[in-house]
Amino acid sequence: YKNPTYIYLLAALYYLFGPSIFVARLLSVTLGLMAALLLGILAKQMTGRRSIGMIVGVTALLTPWFFELSRLVLEVAFYPLALALFLLALHQSSIKVRWSLLNIVSLAVTLALLTYSYSIGRLLAPLLALGLIFFITRERLKAIIQTWVVYALTLIPLLVFNKTHPGALLTKFRWATYITPQSTPLQIVTEFIQHYATNVSTWNLLFVGDSNPAIHIPGLGGMLLAPALVIAGGIALVLFRHRLDPWWRLMLYGVIVSIVPASLTRDQFPSLRLIALPIFLLIFSIPVFAWLLEDGAKQQARHAVLAFALILTALQAAVFQWQFHRSYKSSSARLAVFDAGYPELFMAAAAAGRPIYLSDQTSLPGYIQAYWYGTLRGLDVSQFVRLPNATDAPAGAVVITTEENTQSSKVIAKSGPYTAFISAVSQFTATQGNAPLPERAFKASLDVMDAPAKLLATQKQRIYVTLKNISETTWPSLGQSDGNYLVRLGNHWLDLNHRTIIDDDARARLLHDLKPGDNVGIPLLITAPEIPGDYVLEIDMVQEGVSWFGQKGSQTWRGAVKVESGPAR
Repeated sequence: YKNPTYIYLLAALYYLFGPSIFVARLLSVTLGLMAALLLGILAKQMTGRRSIGMIVGVTALLTPWFFELSRLVLEVAFYPLALALFLLALHQSSIKVRWSLLNIVSLAVTLALLTYSYSIGRLLAPLLALGLIFFITRERLKAIIQTWVVYALTLIPLLVFNKTHPGALLTKFRWATYITPQSTPLQIVTEFIQHYATNVSTWNLLFVGDSNPAIHIPGLGGMLLAPALVIAGGIALVLFRHRLDPWWRLMLYGVIVSIVPASLTRDQFPSLRLIALPIFLLIFSIPVFAWLLEDGAKQQARHAVLAFALILTALQAAVFQWQFHRSYKSSSARLAVFDAGYPELFMAAAAAGRPIYLSDQTSLPGYIQAYWYGTLRGLDVSQFVRLPNATDAPAGAVVITTEENTQSSKVIAKSGPYTAFISAVSQFTATQGNAPLPERAFKASLDVMDAPAKLLATQKQRIYVTLKNISETTWPSLGQSDGNYLVRLGNHWLDLNHRTIIDDDARARLLHDLKPGDNVGIPLLITAPEIPGDYVLEIDMVQEGVSWFGQKGSQTWRGAVKVESGPAR
């Protein structure tokens, strides 16, 4: 039931630059910036004043609703841009007595974008197409009919898909709506009116917003107060001065119908499904800004009102930004909903061995997280094994699960609903080392996942080391009471000439004996040197009281790290 526009844009960027969180978020940010720019261009075209275009564009950028949306990698991030393109095409057409072929095509194509970019568009775009009746005149009638025909032709792929995949396009709607086969017409109408009233509520718009912490900071409105007051004034001004103008009639109509798709679903004030509403509302600020910038009587008073409104907007936007960024550090709900701890859990599991088995609850398919973070770290999907329901992983296998029962296994890490563990840990032994290892035992293969390229001075950083015993001797995981003969992982800091600067930094012990050919992942908490500069991080194994493996000819792991000045976090 997902929509193609954003997905294929992102796929194209991944094809060019490779998959990354940065590229994905940059796409949403860019789409948000472009939407604000186009709204500013529209304001300039409507008024002929660049200053009004700048004010409207900046107001859009500062609006929490648009800002939060542009920080999420969701298909709806394209929708403000698609609607802005439609409004630009509509305005260009509205000022002409006769519509050209370019006007017809631009309107039909932008309506198609609105249809294919987000699920609400399958209802909203046809409603907006119907709204073109406001522009019907003798000269335009044929062109408007042609626009409807061209738009209808763009819907052929949608109809074909619906025929070849019956019911797929309505899957999400059936899950989200209150309309059921048992609902009576009266129940449906009553529910719709209640949801419509909630979605148009000024209180929700200005002070509450969406309750979903993944989408919005709870307790804050989606619109700023000063722009909302300007918009209210704009609606009053339009009703008083421009109520017969087809353009403004369609804008009022757009406000009304933009609430309809969201009001057919159960959610209270779902900001994603209401995303067209703030765009139409923002259009009504344009005539007020134009009036405040007019020359003539009471010019200074109007300019003072405008300055006050802009200052109030900037102050409230600054407060929102402070609360927004603070929420990512202090809000446990937002950290949990974005699975902030999953990357560290995944690295712990990936360092512990391959393949990684994925076992999920039916209601919580977490396997896609493993696929994503594995892709980011260059792991092929073939290194993951999805387990059928009620199927156990082999003994000793590394597993990431959303199941709750892992009692018989050795847990590596936990984060939210995810657990990484090694199955059937009881098979592992832990013996005590009572003598130096033979010379042939000092052979290890080491690899580091996500090795840091930069650290702040004295900063502590947990890294994950994949360790393999490539000797023919089992390494004991225990030592004597004084620590001697214990086999552990450790690190040194070297300069660029590979001279030792810090000989002993961190240590991490084996969780169990490591047999020849076995591998295990171990977290190691390293500490950057105090003096900024360029260093080499060296990872090695050691048998305490005997020798570092590297001194016996084993290959250590080395990576360049730039240590920068500044307080460690």
